[in-house]
This record gives sequence, C-alpha cells and structure tokens, in this order.
Amino acid sequence: MDPNTLIQAYLDDGLTDAQFAALSAWLAQSEANREAFVQAANLDSDIRRELAQGELSRFLDEVDINALQYAMQQSPEDSSAALLSITDAEINAQNPKNDLTLSRAAGVLTRAGVEFAGQRLRRHAVVLSLAAAVALAFVIVVAFIGSDNEPGQPTAQTPDQPAPHAEAPTPTTVATLTATHNAQWAKASLASGSALHSGQRLTLTAGFAEITTNDGAVAILEGPCTVELLDNDNALHLHAGKLVGICETESSKGFIVRSPHMDVIDLGTRFGVTVQPGVGVTASVFEGEVEVIESATDRTDSPRKVALAAGEQVQANTNGKLAGAVAQIQPDHGYITRWDTVQHRVDVQGQARYFIEPPANIGPDGLTAPNIIVFREKAAALDQPIDVWVDLNPTADKPTIDTLPAGTKVVSYMVHFRPGKAGGSAEATLTFPGKVLGLATKYKRLVATNRLFALDSVIYVDEANLDFNYFIDGQPGDSFEITGEEQNMLWIKLSAADHSDQARVLVEVPAD
Repeated sequence: MDPNTLIQAYLDDGLTDAQFAALSAWLAQSEANREAFVQAANLDSDIRRELAQGELSRFLDEVDINALQYAMQQSPEDSSAALLSITDAEINAQNPKNDLTLSRAAGVLTRAGVEFAGQRLRRHAVVLSLAAAVALAFVIVVAFIGSDNEPGQPTAQTPDQPAPHAEAPTPTTVATLTATHNAQWAKASLASGSALHSGQRLTLTAGFAEITTNDGAVAILEGPCTVELLDNDNALHLHAGKLVGICETESSKGFIVRSPHMDVIDLGTRFGVTVQPGVGVTASVFEGEVEVIESATDRTDSPRKVALAAGEQVQANTNGKLAGAVAQIQPDHGYITRWDTVQHRVDVQGQARYFIEPPANIGPDGLTAPNIIVFREKAAALDQPIDVWVDLNPTADKPTIDTLPAGTKVVSYMVHFRPGKAGGSAEATLTFPGKVLGLATKYKRLVATNRLFALDSVIYVDEANLDFNYFIDGQPGDSFEITGEEQNMLWIKLSAADHSDQARVLVEVPAD
C-alpha cells in the first residue's frame, strides 16, 4: 500500500485494520519512514491549529490568488520565498496589522512537503470555501514543483525577508518519561527521565513506555501508539493505539484521556483506552470508576455521559457517539495493566492470544476458543529433575527430550488449545521474555508440576479428572520447534476438538 495513502487515512481516523497493519509494518522498516511519518503528523497538527485560529481562512480571503500564481510562475527556483514575499506585500497593502499572523499562515503552507500540505488542506476544506481550497491547492502544487528544498528542510530565507513563524514560546514541562521497555520511537529515541512538554507528540512504533504527569497520573503506552501532551499537568490526547491510565494518588484523580471520539475522565482508578482509526474508541475499567463523555459535534443535545465501574467497557464509533450498551470486559482484553508485567509479556503472531489476566477455567469443562491461549503461571526452582520436550516433529520417530536438573530456575507459561466439538487447528509463533528450555507435555508430568506452577485462581485438569486426551502427547497434527537466535521463540501447531491440547512452556529465569 502507498505510504502517503496510509498516512492520510491515519490522520483522518479512517484506517482499516489491514491499513493499520500495513502502516505499522512500514514504520518498522526504517528510521527514515518514522521521521517522515512524524513530519506529516506535525504538519497536519499545524494546519489544524492554524485553521482553528482562522489564519488560513483569512489568508485565502485577503490574498490575491492570481498574484500568487503569477509569482510562482515567475520565480520557480524559489517559489516558497516568492509566496511569502507576495503574501506579505498583499497583506501589508490591505492591513499591516495582519503581517505577522498571516505570514505564519503562509509559512505553514510553504514548508517542506508542501504537496502534502495541499492534500491535508483539501481534507480540512470543511472549514474553508471550496473555491478557496481548490485555488490554494493549485498554488501549493506549483510551489512544490518549483521548490528545491529537500523534504524535512525549512524554507530558506534571505536577510531582508520576514521569518514565516513567530518566535515559539518556551515549552512547558507537563510530564516525564519514567520507563521504557524495548521501545522504538518514530523520531529520535527518548530515554527514561526525559521531560515531556505541552504540545509534544510522541509516536511509539513498538515496545512499551510509561509516562507520569506532573500531577502523578501514569500512562502505560503500547506500540504502535501516538499520544500528544496537552497544556495541562494531568491530561493527554491519544490519537491512535492503546494505553492504560493509572491514578493511585489524590493529586492524579481527574486525569483526562482525550481521543478523537470520546473523553475519559478518571475518578480514581485503573483503566484502558484503545483508539482504532476508522473503527472507533473503547474505554475499559479494571479498578475504580471513570466517566466517559461523547465528543460528537453534529448534535443539538448535550453529549452523553456514562459512568463505568470495574469490569465494564463501552465503545464510541467514528461519529463520536457511544455505540451500544455498557458491556463486560473479556479476559483476553490485552491491556498491560501494571508496568511490572511488561517484562513478562509474550508476543504472539498467528492464531494465538496472550491473556494478561489468566482464564478462570482450563479444566475438562473450561475455556473453549478458536485460538491458542497463552498465560503466565508461577516462577519456581525445580526441586527435582524433569524431562522436557525440546521439539516435536511429526516426521520423526519420537520427540527430542532433554532433562532439566534440580535447582533450575524457570517461569512457566501455560499453552491451551480447545476449539470445541467442531474441532480445528491453530498455528502461531510465540516470543518469550527468556530462553525456552522445553515443554512439559506428557499429561502425567504436566499434572505433577501443578504443585509448582499452577495458579490458585485457575481450575486445571488434575488427578481427579486425568485424561491423556487433554495434553500434547505426540498426536497427529501437533508439532512445535524452539527457534530464534536467543532460543526464545516457539513455533507451534496444534489440532484438537472438544478435548484440549495443553503444555507448560518452561522459560529460563535470568541469573541475578
């Protein structure tokens, strides 16, 4: 897909799921791609701000478009400077007081990437007259064709020309980047402890980051994600992606997460917000309570407000109105609700879901799902040797077996697959936070290790209902392989029906 089309759709909150995946992949390809994305987002933000202030509209109203077009044709080698020059002359002849503000407006249009500016202005033409928007787009395209500026570089100015922008005020620090984990940023890398300023826009393309506002609210970001710091010590704007808000102090209560389609106001809680461009926004509450407010503008009545309690969620569609009734949060909600769980997370690709909150039941009448389910269990030191499988290849006579000695420190992750009576298969690649030492797969061995790794909150298959059909035991259709340079990846393919395939993946705990 064309990156420009994807960026335009992203800025319009109109990305489909396929486009969102394509944009994420493009951003991950190179630093140059991420830099271009940030420049586009910042330019769009400038245009929105200037339109809101009325300066671009005044620019179109007060400047002779024909004169601008003529200037572009006469000075193609420096069309951006020509635009500024003729703009200032035209403005000064009509109203000298408009010199500074309209020069800034022109500056927005003549910076690097003016072709893109034209596209964004056409998109925001709802605040302009159609004729003016079309005329301005023509001027910008001419300026782009005649400009020698490299993308991302400011327009060159001669000493006697006014600067296109007024001097920027000193930014106000409103938050701090307090932690990161495998974070990749669209622009320059940010380190823990970095001060964050009002108006600053952050695009996290991968990994996790933790922001703490001046008032003590914590936001955990999961890439890909874009947030903007606001002129407020206890608020931010989530443009796309996912975050969790944590407000555990008195000063942090009232933390606001704005989004394109709803505002979420904390009332002393732990909550999640997901913005899916082109789909809508979901707010979920894990502890405490929040107030959700619609952001729809095409209405005559007051925006609808909804109070959400723990375990509840609500959605708003792209027109800014709440869609449907309040619903219950599903176990596989996918939010990182505590920073200390970030380092334990399993990344999944394919037909698998990682449950941050473990399911209540994986016993004989337990969870049925079309995907492989993975969740973290306990960590422990083995009190006796244990045999584990390190691969399972259907073409081999038997699996490869290794023995882990007593004293080995491991953390267990349960793999569970039970598609239901209709049966089915699933294939996935799981990336663990440490080296995969092997899988406990034989049903008797797996049940025997419940005492070390089983969670008290989960119902398991145990001696009372032991059945070999509940475990990976070399049946046709089941296979796996430990891969990756650090041996921390597991490719796995399972086939099952109403009985589940289960295994414990034992992962090495790093030495202290």
